[in-house]
Amino acid sequence: SDPLANLIGARPVFSSVFDNGCIAMMQKWLKKCNEKHKVCSSDEDRLLPTRVIDVGSPTERPRLVISGGRHGRWAALSHCWGGKTPMKTVKANLEMRSESITFDSSSATFRDAATITRKLGIRYLWIDALCIIQDDENDWRKESMTMGDVYQHATVTIASEASPESSIGIENSMKPARRPSSMLSWAPCHCESKSLQGKIYFRPYIDDIDIDKGISRGPLSVRAWTLQEEVLSPRIIRFAEQQILWNCCSGAWSERVSERDRWSSSDFAQTLLRTVQHFPKPDPGYEIIPSQNMRKAILHFWYMSIVNHYVARQVTYPRDRLVALWGITREIQKYLLDPEFIAGIWATDLHSGLAWHVPVANAKAYPAYDAPSWSWAHLEYGATSRGFCFLYEYWLFSSITPLAEISIVEPKPDNDLGPASGKIALKIRSQCLPVCACHVPDAFLDQRSSCNDDYTYRLDRVSEPYNQFINRLGAKTLAEKPCDNADHKQSQCQYLYLQLLRYEPDPKKPNWSDEFHTPVIVALILRECGDKLNPEYQRMGRALIPTDPSRPFSWPVQELKIV
Repeated sequence: SDPLANLIGARPVFSSVFDNGCIAMMQKWLKKCNEKHKVCSSDEDRLLPTRVIDVGSPTERPRLVISGGRHGRWAALSHCWGGKTPMKTVKANLEMRSESITFDSSSATFRDAATITRKLGIRYLWIDALCIIQDDENDWRKESMTMGDVYQHATVTIASEASPESSIGIENSMKPARRPSSMLSWAPCHCESKSLQGKIYFRPYIDDIDIDKGISRGPLSVRAWTLQEEVLSPRIIRFAEQQILWNCCSGAWSERVSERDRWSSSDFAQTLLRTVQHFPKPDPGYEIIPSQNMRKAILHFWYMSIVNHYVARQVTYPRDRLVALWGITREIQKYLLDPEFIAGIWATDLHSGLAWHVPVANAKAYPAYDAPSWSWAHLEYGATSRGFCFLYEYWLFSSITPLAEISIVEPKPDNDLGPASGKIALKIRSQCLPVCACHVPDAFLDQRSSCNDDYTYRLDRVSEPYNQFINRLGAKTLAEKPCDNADHKQSQCQYLYLQLLRYEPDPKKPNWSDEFHTPVIVALILRECGDKLNPEYQRMGRALIPTDPSRPFSWPVQELKIV
């Protein structure tokens, strides 16, 4: 009602997420999206998940219900379990949950989510801890495979971004900047050009949260499961530390600005996946064959935007490493028309998929996770301040020529049962060169104690020892002159370089670009393991080897089994 409201975009934040004005704001966002955003999925009744929570009315306790094929609208909660185990559904209390749910001190986030769901006019709420039987392995496996659908078809996702665990709650996790005292003062204001008078209010500055600029969005953004919850949800209400934000396929708003000043999100992965989601879907019985450019764009998106973000997140249980991505995987499968998804890599493009490298120090193998060494999924990379980790570089999806013949030998993946992993073996035939471990630059290895960030992009920025290595390799002295260190003559110090692909720089690109300025061979670094009669090889790293067209490499050709 203030005459200056149309001139000043900033707004005060509400003192509580349950304030009538705050609830009205969220209701308005949801209503506007449903009525005016043609790109966003329709807010219609859909087939309910196996179990949902009926939030009831303010005078009724929530209860767990089995949907039994019914349709309806539901909200889905995205949250951190945290160190304290939240209340959960197990076999022993399943019947009791169906009668009523009393939220205890360990589940303040669940209580707040139920209240918000009810106030938004939505009857059902889905929470993983309560809607999946946590001590039933078969139920967990079945429900985790369809978790992507739960978020993709939810009316809205409630994201408790600021709360590190369920016992804190959505309301209590938000900073004191929300309290009434945060409105410091006001002063009369006169706009001479518009002949308007009103009041201008002052409050502390509130950050706009932008992960692409290296600002963390709170505990939720470092959990592996929450990536697919975020990118698959058609609408998200994000309860951040300082304000409430809205994201949907058509735009974004924030609590701190007026609706006319749309707040723009630069979440790269979310934006790209929503672009992919809105490609025309094939009619039943009719198959759309993606063009080569579309296929390349989707693969580029998977590795650059999904995997590079995902590996910077953590899982509590290593078994979840690929399961937590399965919802996004199934969405990508619709467009690649490639059923073979093998330990995080698409069979349609094994050469680029195998060419990942580790740009961080102290990566380590998961101790109890049975994944092949050639997959990025067998390593834990740790959290990064930027929220992503460049396992894949963009040039891997441009001008490359495969140099190896690759086939899957055992076992053949069955993606109908979920993401294939375990000890899947590849048979690769290519030129190979034996080399001693002491001649391999540390920067090439997957597991190392130090890291030079410059190595990530350009060969002309690397250290002198690396340049010496290139010169020795070019002269073939490594193959002709074996290492004379007695300690290195053991088999565990003998590595093998296997040529995987060649990258050709684009002559049209400017010299200041971050591409290589000479043809480069990408080679896998392997080490023999297992039985001498039936040798197998494990991946140890990735090498980048500049080539001179006037002096091409001619290494012996071998066929190897890599596990």
